[in-house]
Amino acid sequence: MCCINNSIIASLQNYIQINIRGYAKRKFYYAKRTNFQIKLFLVTLFYIIFVQKFKNTMLKTILLLTPVYVTLFWSVVLLTDKSNYSIPRSFLSKFMIAAFVVYLSHFFFYSGLENIYIAIDPIYQLSSLLVYPLYHIYFRLLTIDQTFSIRKHWHLLLAPFMCFILYLIGVIVADNNEYKMWLFNRNLNFTSSAMLYLKTIDQLIRVCFIIQVVYVVVSNFRLITKYGHKASHFYSNATDSSTIRITLLNYSMIFTAISSITLATLGRDFFKNEYTGIIIAAVIFSSMLFLIGWLGDRQKVLNPAFESEDSHEEETQNDNSSDNQHLLIDKIETLFTEQQLFLNSKLNILDIASALGSNRTYISYLINKNFNQNFCSYVNQYRIQYLEEKMHEQPELPNQQLAELCGFGSIDSMKRAVLNKTGMSIQEWKSKLHNSIIKKQLIDDSNH
Repeated sequence: MCCINNSIIASLQNYIQINIRGYAKRKFYYAKRTNFQIKLFLVTLFYIIFVQKFKNTMLKTILLLTPVYVTLFWSVVLLTDKSNYSIPRSFLSKFMIAAFVVYLSHFFFYSGLENIYIAIDPIYQLSSLLVYPLYHIYFRLLTIDQTFSIRKHWHLLLAPFMCFILYLIGVIVADNNEYKMWLFNRNLNFTSSAMLYLKTIDQLIRVCFIIQVVYVVVSNFRLITKYGHKASHFYSNATDSSTIRITLLNYSMIFTAISSITLATLGRDFFKNEYTGIIIAAVIFSSMLFLIGWLGDRQKVLNPAFESEDSHEEETQNDNSSDNQHLLIDKIETLFTEQQLFLNSKLNILDIASALGSNRTYISYLINKNFNQNFCSYVNQYRIQYLEEKMHEQPELPNQQLAELCGFGSIDSMKRAVLNKTGMSIQEWKSKLHNSIIKKQLIDDSNH
């Protein structure tokens, strides 16, 4: 009996301990869950009170700063990266700096930083008028002008600085309060002669801007048309000799110009509380400016000799006898067949002229006359032949390795060279070549 009682007591003790532990666990779980619910409530409350309150302001600030960041980034990269230094590339940074000032001014204007904007408004007017002339000078440095100089390019900068001086005079003579009111509400009417003068100069600046846009876009296309072909007579790289990048550079600026004119027509007041408009403007200008920076960072000079269209060097005065021509042609072929100079991805026509003791124009003339192709096509035919050999020997090699081994320098250059030569994409061409190899092997096997 005693044993039974002890057993019952032990069972009761175990039951009580289990229930106590279960209760403690449930209490801890509910306490933990309640604690989590309280935290979640506090976070939600914070979001409703603070984040929602400032959401529009934050979004607006980010959108306004995006083109500022883009232009600042490319200003620094183009100016400081010495590994790919060129005069046009360095000058493009000046265009980006002018654009940076323009979009930083927009940020101050739309962010309510009125005092800062008022202080830099004349500088903003000057920068907005400098953007397109600087871009045109950049195109001239890619095509016809070897360096930038005030003496050579002053006429392109005259209108911006004249308008700036006239505007600055208006700012100085105008009543300070009227000037501030007018800056942030162009619809106000003023009777003072100083403000009427300032409004007239403002309209002049708008007209000047539109004239600049049309002039720069048309002039840039003329430069591309006139000098674009010269790159293919100088570079061996198919990408560098193409005018695709520089054409995209001009189209990007056209799209940016159309957007600028459209938004200027709508007026600044339209964007003060119109977030959809700010989003559209930020996306357009940021993407276009980034594209311009990216393309400009890679764009080579189209006319490295900087010769005008009508200034041909004495092509045939370098001893134009038939024997001499044949001798030079043989030497050119030797450089490619035996010395395999085409494996140098940075090869240009100056290297060939130097190796032969001749000049660039005469070598280009001989290649055009005797092989009926430009220098770039001539070099890449050897690279493509070598590419075929490598694909026969090592069909497993990836495109990047093939491009480096065969002198193309990059996959893009190899793709473009194959497309120009065969009219097929690299994959189509490789597939056709692979099928011909298999077919040849089957024929050889059947003959044996």
